[in-house]
Amino acid sequence: MKPNALIFSFGLIVPLCSVCQEVAAQTPCDISSIVVPLAPTARAPVTAATATIPPFDPVSYGECNISKASCDYQPRPWDTNNDGPAPDISNQVNDIAAAFSIAPVFFQQELCSLDYIYIDTQTSSSRPQVWGLRERLHKSLRQKTQQAKHIGISQQVWNSMTSTPYATYETSILNSLLNNPPLPSVTQWMGQLSYAAYPDPAPSSAPSTPNAIAVLAILAHEMGHILWWDKNVGIRTCVKASQSRFSNYSWPSNQVAHGFHRLGQQDKQSRTTDRPDKDDVLLDLRFDNPPGSGNYPDAVADLQTMYLSGNWASLFATVSVDEDFIETYKLWILTNTNNLGPITSLHINIPSLSAIDILFRFNNTKTKLYAKTQWIQKCLSWP
Repeated sequence: MKPNALIFSFGLIVPLCSVCQEVAAQTPCDISSIVVPLAPTARAPVTAATATIPPFDPVSYGECNISKASCDYQPRPWDTNNDGPAPDISNQVNDIAAAFSIAPVFFQQELCSLDYIYIDTQTSSSRPQVWGLRERLHKSLRQKTQQAKHIGISQQVWNSMTSTPYATYETSILNSLLNNPPLPSVTQWMGQLSYAAYPDPAPSSAPSTPNAIAVLAILAHEMGHILWWDKNVGIRTCVKASQSRFSNYSWPSNQVAHGFHRLGQQDKQSRTTDRPDKDDVLLDLRFDNPPGSGNYPDAVADLQTMYLSGNWASLFATVSVDEDFIETYKLWILTNTNNLGPITSLHINIPSLSAIDILFRFNNTKTKLYAKTQWIQKCLSWP
């Protein structure tokens, strides 16, 4: 999801280019030093020192209209002098450090450019679980020459980790996209819709915690939102790829609205030219055919088309052009992990169908998904 800025929500693979293998490199920063608890109140605007300072809210901050209201209530790290004893986030710090340790070096460098990775210890269910923010209004306090950039992750995310953290994370995204609001028959059907991945968790011999790959996926998705704006992906042209712009692969437009994007928010003005998309599947689930069957054959057929086509990294990618970029970018990060084998197997299990191998299409040079990944690698000049 994505605030004001411009933000938000999973045999060895043949590398997509000859230089994709990471060489030994010095760790670009101590990532643990920028993982901090989110303060209970926002940073106060200078002009309202006596006003009541609210909690930081990424939704209202992302949707703030600078012509009508103050947008100065920024996130800030916990200050023990004013906020009291800091909450214990040691587990979260360890998991993020482990995710960082297995990330490719170029992604480590992007994470090091963040101001902070905030752990939100407020437990309200109305607060977003994850968000990424590249600010338009404020300069970075750490990186003086660029705009402020942050990622926020709720402490509640860790409560949902299971024995297969990454697959569970991707499956939970599917549930959030397709069963909201929950419908009893859809809930039962969704119980058969799931991901499977390997390795998941990371091997015990790696410098890792069991949650490392899942946390890396979360960081990659939110960083993707930041990079979309920070590197002007939507308007960037590229002569090195099969299409000059990323949007040309599957979208009628490269336009993306600024402001906070709620999880799975479909772009109604610019839906993909490669249908079906997420909203098509939602309609299939709302109007079962035949009525009341509980098997949702139309939804099964649309999901089968979507994943077999080789156009998409995920269902999530079909909601907007920036989410397409972000989910493709995330999958690329996960298949180029450092210091251990990458994700070598990723399947989606759809009721009544055989498991579909997503990475087979990711590595197939004839698919759009492969071409999109090549565009990211070539046009943003990453190894």
